Amino acid sequence: MTGGDISCKHCGEQTQDTAYSVSPIGSIYRLEMKSPGLYRCQKTGIKFLVKGSVVIEYKLDSWSDHLKHISGNPYEILGPLFNIQTRGEPNAVSAVYLPHYLCLKVFNEDLSQIKCAHFRDGNMTLESPAQIEPYYITLENPTFSCLGPLLSFRKKKIPIHGSIFIYFRILCKGDPYEEYKIHLYVLPCSTNAEETLDKKNKKFGFQRIRKPEHTDPVYTKIRYLITGHPGVLAHPKTLKFDSERYQFTELRLKDKDVDTYLSVSEETSEDTVWDAHLTQGDIKDVAQLLSSLTIREAPDGAIGESSVRVQRQQSCLPTTNVTFLSSSRACPLPDHFVDRHREALIQRTSNISPVLDNLLSQRLLTREQYDTLRGIRPHQELMRQLYVYMTMWGHSDKEKFYQALQMYNEPLIRDLGNKDTVKL
Repeated sequence: MTGGDISCKHCGEQTQDTAYSVSPIGSIYRLEMKSPGLYRCQKTGIKFLVKGSVVIEYKLDSWSDHLKHISGNPYEILGPLFNIQTRGEPNAVSAVYLPHYLCLKVFNEDLSQIKCAHFRDGNMTLESPAQIEPYYITLENPTFSCLGPLLSFRKKKIPIHGSIFIYFRILCKGDPYEEYKIHLYVLPCSTNAEETLDKKNKKFGFQRIRKPEHTDPVYTKIRYLITGHPGVLAHPKTLKFDSERYQFTELRLKDKDVDTYLSVSEETSEDTVWDAHLTQGDIKDVAQLLSSLTIREAPDGAIGESSVRVQRQQSCLPTTNVTFLSSSRACPLPDHFVDRHREALIQRTSNISPVLDNLLSQRLLTREQYDTLRGIRPHQELMRQLYVYMTMWGHSDKEKFYQALQMYNEPLIRDLGNKDTVKL
């Protein structure tokens, strides 16, 4: 998805302005304009109307880093947060167009509640946009800071433009435990999401399967049911929209020789907001691509994730640096205790903080994952997200998790172990 490809059956197609390809240096984007005109960044979707020569530098920032200082946080995020600076002629930018993903034609509230947040020196001020249109809010004669669109009150649910991203991987090819896995994401239509997810999934050996990605309007605060036929197993079965955490459902294909139907629908109403067919051709194309990679393990003694170098067998194609999981995580073994008792552990694990500390110390969680989990309430939702991270773990890693649970939740683990004994 680029900064001009979003469309909605209610809001119509986004205006196709001339886009400029901007490659960031690190996290910083740089637009250098030498003449008046309207300039749109192809990567992020942001637009600038300039009067003359000016250099604009900007980067994407984290909403949570800024809103965590706001008491009560009565706001709803509506789009990316930009940190913008200009160099050159003063007041050279006459307008900035900030992308948003609110489905404006379905939103039936007072538009005056849509604001632009400015963050300066730890303080936030709200500005009313000069214009509010599908896909953009406009600030005229702007002063720049860290800024982005939000709703100045929290509603039970708001309609947004959604996207579906699908990533595929073969585990243990040619092994008796060979299986196909899919990660399916339900996200807002944000132009920076695609690049972020591509990098994240390639790190673990997943490749993108491209299907029409736009959904019917999806809503915040609503759970969405992920289903597949025939014989598709989904964990977790539902996803809740989150504007900053890229959560996914993992799908396992039991029958790899038939076309697969995937759908996303509201959990309560069962209204379908997106569907697609995953054909044998789709799977074979990606499988052939993955099979063309030769993996060389890192030196012995590497802990956790192993940095490996991946080369396409065809010498004319470029070498790609990828991080794959160590061999201990490569192939799924028969069900582990933490798999058999997934639901019970989600519902009944209460002393979870020392378990997270243990997993971090053993490098089973990254610092980012650890910090994310520490901020989730209630503990059942925390455990569900932990199980999402566990989809990349092998048997030995699950055993370490089991031992941490046993150390800090011994009565629960003993009770579940007794149930296993009774079944035998």
